[in-house]
Amino acid sequence: MLRFSDRPEAGRLLASQLGEYSGRKDVVVMPVRMRALQVAQSLSAALGTRCVTAYAASDAIASLEGRTVILVDDGFDSIARMREAVIVTRGCDALRVVTAAPVGTVEACHAISRMVDRSVCLSMPTPFRSVGFWYDDSFRDAARAVFVGKRERNVWASR
Repeated sequence: MLRFSDRPEAGRLLASQLGEYSGRKDVVVMPVRMRALQVAQSLSAALGTRCVTAYAASDAIASLEGRTVILVDDGFDSIARMREAVIVTRGCDALRVVTAAPVGTVEACHAISRMVDRSVCLSMPTPFRSVGFWYDDSFRDAARAVFVGKRERNVWASR
């Protein structure tokens, strides 16, 4: 069973399965929730593609037309959040919708894969337990890193 040291590592591992999107200008990576932000940022950095953060997502909705959008979560524990993200993305006339998560339940991974053009889920452990169980770091550490990064960006933006 695959465990991840942290969410950035999980993003880099996802990139190894999504290499065909590397360096493409028509690809946008979007996290579907805050705790997926580090996964998405790491994935986009490894692929050399644009990452639209959760804070700027509303600004990017209009720019999804004709693009390949990779929707990222830190784990597929249910399909509700990803289903909503897929519906919104398709409504923005994205050319292709791809989903990616490091870990998920067998049921959620299979259901999500039927909604999109391509889906990657690196590990489907049984029993699943919870998303956080499969990371050595805690969600609190991931949330703290996102907050500190946001605060640092705001400091630079005000100069």
